[in-house]
Amino acid sequence: MPKYTVKITPGKRAEACTCKMDQQRYTVEAESKDEAMTIAGNRWYDAECPNKQPAECSHDREDIIAECSYIVQEV
Repeated sequence: MPKYTVKITPGKRAEACTCKMDQQRYTVEAESKDEAMTIAGNRWYDAECPNKQPAECSHDREDIIAECSYIVQEV
């Protein structure tokens, strides 16, 4: 299975939901670039977003992950 490096830059929804706003890089094994983005996005969310989000966070997990910017490169 190919390996991809995925660089994630969080978006405004992530900030509203008190996720850590640092750019993160993940190396994942995936069948495609799209799958690599999905795997990395979920890893990022689990690691960088708090379990208990503030009341002003009206976004769900998928919205927060989808709004991030991704740069994907095959390694």
